[in-house]
Amino acid sequence: MGFETMPFAEVDGARLFYEITGSGPPLVFVHGAGGNQLIWFQQVPSFARTFTSVSYDQRGWGRSIAPEDGVSGRAFVTDLSGLLDALGIDAAHLVAHSMGGWTALGLAHRHPERVRSLTLCGTTGGIETAEIRTAVRLGHEPEPDEDLPFTAAASLSARFVRERPDLAYLYTTIGGLNPPHPRLPMADHLRSINVLSAEQAAALRVPVQFVAGEESSAVPPAAIKLAQRLVPGSRFVLVPGTGHAVFYEQPGIFNRLVERFIAETSS
Repeated sequence: MGFETMPFAEVDGARLFYEITGSGPPLVFVHGAGGNQLIWFQQVPSFARTFTSVSYDQRGWGRSIAPEDGVSGRAFVTDLSGLLDALGIDAAHLVAHSMGGWTALGLAHRHPERVRSLTLCGTTGGIETAEIRTAVRLGHEPEPDEDLPFTAAASLSARFVRERPDLAYLYTTIGGLNPPHPRLPMADHLRSINVLSAEQAAALRVPVQFVAGEESSAVPPAAIKLAQRLVPGSRFVLVPGTGHAVFYEQPGIFNRLVERFIAETSS
């Protein structure tokens, strides 16, 4: 298993931290707003057996450094394309969570030749219609669960926090390593990364798999299902008993879904 540690790529005024592990076809992991490159620790060692697994921090997250003028979501898709250029990767399989879906689907929209397959976890990827906006609003923010042992990241289901407080604490701690973004309204930030209309979603020609957690409130599964229906040939998988971060709460199930999807689309 090959391993290269702690390098940075200079892309459009930012220094992007990345890590490469393993060998084989390239597979890139794109984290969400509550995580960073470290959040994929249950995926990278598994996939590095058969893939060149690349995980990185988006600008302003983790160890990546944004330009002095601050974090700009408009650069996120360009960052991913630039990172692939810096690593000499023409095209890759992508796995993205939450905010990372806006970045990854943006690349699939702008540069479909660079995306071999795309698994989106807990995200619409920026596909936006009035119906999707309504589904997001109706499914948002459940009542707080007073029985939880501590305040954990909203991405995690209450069930997971109760049953695995150790991993729930780790998830929250990893997110806490990100620099603060005091003037970054998340909804505005996401829309600045990538927005696709129903017509643009229908024009996508990249294999896309949408994975949703049944108990997610951050991005409700009903909204993700609506987005999936707009993408020709895509698939939707609902994982019971999990929250927004299926890849973290159910890594065995999630990894198998990705492996199977890549195998089917590659054949």
